Amino acid sequence: MTVAEVKNDLIFQILQINDQKMLEHLSQYFHNLLAGKDWWEDLSEPQKEMVFRGSEQIDRGEVVPDEAVRSKARQLLSKTRQTA
Repeated sequence: MTVAEVKNDLIFQILQINDQKMLEHLSQYFHNLLAGKDWWEDLSEPQKEMVFRGSEQIDRGEVVPDEAVRSKARQLLSKTRQTA
């Protein structure tokens, strides 16, 4: 993909978003990237601790594959729709 194609793809994706909070987060992310700011510095201590704990869980193999989570979510959503 060329630089122009990547830019066009990003613009297209952003135009599809109507969630103001998500757009604000994206805007802040881009500002931080362009300023050379590390996102880690913006995390609170409890958030950093959660990242460390998650990393340790990954190291111990205590993970659930993404597809398993998505499958479970689909099952739960289909049950919710059936009872509605």
